[in-house]
Amino acid sequence: MLNEDSESPFNKLVDWVNNRFEDAALLVPPTALENSLRAIVRAFPETREDESDALAVLYAIWRAVFGQYGITAATAAGFPNLMLKATIQTISEMVVEKLKSDYDPAFSNDPVMADNGEKAGVTAANLVQGIPAAFWERPWTMKSLDTSAGRALIQEGIRELKRIIHQSNGGDLPDHWEQRLRLYQSGTDLEE
Repeated sequence: MLNEDSESPFNKLVDWVNNRFEDAALLVPPTALENSLRAIVRAFPETREDESDALAVLYAIWRAVFGQYGITAATAAGFPNLMLKATIQTISEMVVEKLKSDYDPAFSNDPVMADNGEKAGVTAANLVQGIPAAFWERPWTMKSLDTSAGRALIQEGIRELKRIIHQSNGGDLPDHWEQRLRLYQSGTDLEE
């Protein structure tokens, strides 16, 4: 469904054998999407009853992320770091964790689906706002990121880059900003 639905941000992007589109870009591992949906369902019990609710949240997150950079099936390959399983899962989980705290029943009686999941898109847009496309385009030096340690490193990289962005007060990033991020520093492969 995520690959076939024309409303899906992952339309024609899922790397699986049944992707029969002639113009398919086989970039997104299905397990990245499955794990992202699991995180949504775990965080928001109301999405368990109707899978379209969990899909609406996932769509909102990734429409916002892809929209920030103008990513389409034709241009997605130019953002190799963003198309990684570990990155898709990390960004989805970061947004879900933020939403989970926003919709904590101790502080709010609104369900995450009150606005058809669109708050997820706003939260995702806030997460990637200001992050230069180069962060997703320039291959990271660190490899083997599809582990808990690797996903933590991606999250650390996003957080550190956002700190750098905030310190520049929305102006130009300092030269060689990537040297401040461990994702771009040489190192050994990460272990679980």
